[in-house]
Amino acid sequence: MIDTTKLEGLQAVQGFPFPIHTSPGLETRGRSIAERCTRAYRFLSKILEFEPKASLLVLSPQDWSGRSSHPVYGMPNYEAGNLIVAGEESSFWGSFVEMIKEASPSLLKEAQTTYGSNGRIDLAPFFDLLAVHELAHIFHDQVPFHFPRAWLTEFFANLCLHAYVASVEPEQLPTLETFPRLIVALGPHKFRYRTLEDFEALYTKVGPQNYGWYQCRLHLAAKKVYDAEAIPAVQKLWKTFVITDPQLVESLKKIHPEMAKVLTSWSR
Repeated sequence: MIDTTKLEGLQAVQGFPFPIHTSPGLETRGRSIAERCTRAYRFLSKILEFEPKASLLVLSPQDWSGRSSHPVYGMPNYEAGNLIVAGEESSFWGSFVEMIKEASPSLLKEAQTTYGSNGRIDLAPFFDLLAVHELAHIFHDQVPFHFPRAWLTEFFANLCLHAYVASVEPEQLPTLETFPRLIVALGPHKFRYRTLEDFEALYTKVGPQNYGWYQCRLHLAAKKVYDAEAIPAVQKLWKTFVITDPQLVESLKKIHPEMAKVLTSWSR
């Protein structure tokens, strides 16, 4: 079920296969993001053979608090079927620009080449693509199986994002690939938490920039997998952790037959 309590005060944008709502004044930008999400929804539904319930919220800073599951404006996220993204520029995005500027002239030049706009670096085109990452989360959030590690969940979302861009919007690959490469090139010494054990224990609590670094490393890894296996890699990862009731029964029997009976003998 989609949590509709988050929609009060927002503008509905019509003409899409799932609900779209934006902060007042962001209807045009919301429509642009919704068009991409619609393409991605159709793409992922086809390759994953599943159609989740989804809703898109494109928000201003004023409407972020109370609707977003993450307190930092500009950090894409999802909750209860709602895909939540920023519709305006974020200081969170700008913090990465400052890190790149401080790192080296060569990294800054590469950022300017890819994201330069009117004499400044604009990361909005990259972060807009992350709506597809969050949409992938909605897919796995609505099936009766889960990935056994938090990093695998994020790897899956990154792999879905890369597969979508490579397949549907290949002209956006430089936009998608450059930012992760630049952030990883900063070096791990820039970040407090660096191990997968830290990520599992803390997840988003590692801090916004540190979390972004983890996501960038995972995306570079996902790119390698996609380049080697293409769409079947997404499908195989999706199906690896699916377990049907009969399979679960057999696994439970190995522990003790009474455990299997909980599933097979449960009466309504």
